[in-house]
Amino acid sequence: MTFASDTNPARRRLGLYVLDGGTYLSSWFGKEDGAPPGSVTERDIVTGLSKPVGIVIVDDTLFISDQAANRIVKVDWQAACVASEPVQASDTFATVDAPGLLAASPDGTLYTKCGAHGVCSFSKRGWPTVIASDLDAPRGVAVDVARKRLVAVDRASAKDGTSYLRVWPIR
Repeated sequence: MTFASDTNPARRRLGLYVLDGGTYLSSWFGKEDGAPPGSVTERDIVTGLSKPVGIVIVDDTLFISDQAANRIVKVDWQAACVASEPVQASDTFATVDAPGLLAASPDGTLYTKCGAHGVCSFSKRGWPTVIASDLDAPRGVAVDVARKRLVAVDRASAKDGTSYLRVWPIR
């Protein structure tokens, strides 16, 4: 296992998205006491978020789930890349109770945790559909493109409980 060195250890990181050329996007929150010097360059791209958790890029749009603000925001990815300062997260794509990590299918549908026990999809226009509402504690979601299915972690709510991977077909 390899770790990126010289990143700020005070940042609590959750979401991760891999770009071409060895560049990564990471969502983070928490107190930042000053980044340590080193070879890794960190640059804030979007500000104005309470607790950014999930990140995904669909076409030229960056989507970020802002868990504490109960929303998913969208940002013009190309404009954010060339901006001299971080852009403000002001365009709410969808309102959702406590969204989590994000995944996207090739058609642009987004998937995330919704509420305490649900998993939802969001159309390109931000319209929600509840896929399941009976999970103990939904966490990460992933799209299995080859098998046309959505996979979610259903973490046990009890200390001695069993966690599961839940699977649903998607188009």
